[in-house]
This record gives sequence, structure tokens and C-alpha cells, in this order.
Amino acid sequence: MKNILSFDIEEHFQVSGMADAVKRENWDKHDSRVVESTGSILELLGRYDIKATFFILGWIAKRHPKLVELIAENGHEIASHGFDHKLIYDMPDEQLREELAETSELLESLSGQKIIGHRAPSFSLGVGDIDKFKILSGLGFKYDSSLFPMKHFRYADSQSAPLAPFEIKANGEVLLKEFPMTVVEYFGKRIPAAGGGYFRLFPDFLIDMNIKKAMAEKRPVIVYLHPWEFDPKQPRLSGAGLGNTFRHYINLDKTYSKLEKIISKYEFTSFRDVL
Repeated sequence: MKNILSFDIEEHFQVSGMADAVKRENWDKHDSRVVESTGSILELLGRYDIKATFFILGWIAKRHPKLVELIAENGHEIASHGFDHKLIYDMPDEQLREELAETSELLESLSGQKIIGHRAPSFSLGVGDIDKFKILSGLGFKYDSSLFPMKHFRYADSQSAPLAPFEIKANGEVLLKEFPMTVVEYFGKRIPAAGGGYFRLFPDFLIDMNIKKAMAEKRPVIVYLHPWEFDPKQPRLSGAGLGNTFRHYINLDKTYSKLEKIISKYEFTSFRDVL
């Protein structure tokens, strides 16, 4: 079974958990580190001849167009992460439509690819947000990977979503394919399988156990990571609060080796190839 490897391309100061530490209007005052850290990812994937999906912010693409071109030239899928990491459940529908359209146009012009995939910042799209899914479908998206079917204080409500990929429908019409983030159940409790801060926090044996469990249930494992998670030397920001600070900086020096372990053991590809 082919699993799916994905990266959300954003700067370390754009993370939702850092919103109290770095205001949106001050983003341009901070040094960019996304090009170098994404380069580390591309180098690793190149050594193992693995293609992945890169969900890129329009804000990043405008400032680093050569990075988008480089990712595409390496044979990876380019997909949309929205424009500037606004949480979808805080956005009016028309603003969402305009920003997604702008981002897709920019990414397509730089990559030469048709943009068919979307992931909401901080998984801020819920299973019941049908009007938002209609917007995605109307803009030409063929799949989404925004739903996290577990309870979390920041994610949109998707606890009732299926664990395996499924079709989003409205009035019997298929809008697009949904690839929910991988969670596994133990004794009736859902836990995330392999991505983000969970990936950095969980010991290797638990990640391996989660991957094997999901695969045994005939579900593709969806791994998601960010460039800043491969950058242990990034500046430490203050003012984000104890919990956000812990989640952001824990085990940054282990991400590269932990990812290398699983891609050397299991088969991974992009959403586009699986779709």
C-alpha cells in the first residue's frame, strides 16, 4: 500500500501557535528560513527517490518564486495551503474564494502544474463545512486534506469524519475527495498517527506501531510536516505561551532522522499519484 508524504510550506513565525508572539503585520520583519529548510527536505527525498506533495502558502510563493519552481522541477506535486495561513473558520466565504483563487493562479504560473489539492491552515476546515467545500470544488480542487478526525482545541470539528479517504458530497453530487489526517484508535481513543508535533514527540516504536495499524486497516498513512521542523537552529520566539512554545520547539533536532527512518521502511508518494 502506498502511503502519502506531505509538507506544509510556511515560515516558522507563521504557525498559528505563534500568533501571539509574531503579529501578521510584522511577518516581513523576520528573517526568512523556509528556503534552506525546504532544501533539506528536497535533499532527503531525492536520496530515496520519493515524490511528495507540497502545500504552499501564496505568501511564500510571492516572496520565494524560485522555491516553488525548484520543488516542481524535482518532480513533486504543488498544492495550496491558502494565501497567508488564516484559519478558514474565521474567514467569510467570499474572502476564502478570492484568496484561494489568487493562490492557485500564482502557484500554477510558477510550477506549470494544475493545482488540484488543498489543505487548510491548522486543519481549520470541518467535516460539516459544506459551503466551504463547494468553494473548493468550484475553484477546481479535486481533493482536500484538511480534516483531522479527533478532538483538538484549534482544529475544526471533524470528530465524526470517517478515518479512511471518502467523498465529500452535497445533494448527492460529489464535490471532491477528502483525505483525512491519519489517526488510529486504541481502546476507543483516537490518537494522531504520524505528523507535526506528534511525530516529533512520539517515540519511534509508537510511530511505527501507528503506521502498521493504519495500513493493516487498509488506510494510507498521511504524514505531514513543515520546513521549520527541520530547522533546530531557528530563532526562539517569546510570547507564544508555555504550551505553544513546547509544541513548536520539542525535538526539532530529531525530525530529519525520524522521517528518514520511515521513508526507508515504508512506501510513500504524493496525493496526486494516489488520486
